[in-house]
Amino acid sequence: MLYKHLRSSGTLTGSVSGGRYYLSLMDLNKVNIIDLEIPNNINQKIIEILAGHHWFKAVDGDQQRLEVLQQGKSLGWAVRTMDNNKINTPLDLYADFIFQIILKKLNINGIIDRCLWNLYFPGDHGEFHEDTPNKNYFSALYPLHTTDGLTIIQDQSFTDSEGFAKVFPSNFMHKGVGPSKSPFRMNLNLVFKLDN
Repeated sequence: MLYKHLRSSGTLTGSVSGGRYYLSLMDLNKVNIIDLEIPNNINQKIIEILAGHHWFKAVDGDQQRLEVLQQGKSLGWAVRTMDNNKINTPLDLYADFIFQIILKKLNINGIIDRCLWNLYFPGDHGEFHEDTPNKNYFSALYPLHTTDGLTIIQDQSFTDSEGFAKVFPSNFMHKGVGPSKSPFRMNLNLVFKLDN
């Protein structure tokens, strides 16, 4: 019955690999919102670790940090941890845990290309960018807590609801926007490649 519903609603995709047909619950051409059902205490533990971490001024796309500072822009803050699916820090274990839940919920296979933790304060505004122009790459934005900050993807605005990941093609133009009432906004930005 679930298969019939998904097929008629147009949200079922699939691929053939090794003679098997894999069904995916992800629409490859839109923003997918997934409730990861991660307990609040896990998200709070990640926030505690990030609160004591060293942060760097964020840049979007090909910008240089000095250029952004000279222009008086505040794009937020970022910490880059896992690269090329290699776990380097305890934060990477949490990122991989979140990533594995995304894969399971969407019934897909993938490999992490990049892991970035974002921090925004009121008044911070990112600039539109794509995470990578490569096809078969997807971005996942996971808010660690509910805030009035948001992400704009293409022409759609998505508010932060704790535990609800946004998954979309990495070549979609998007940007983060800091909160106006919440004291800060933290999220995880994963870029991953689909792996059949």
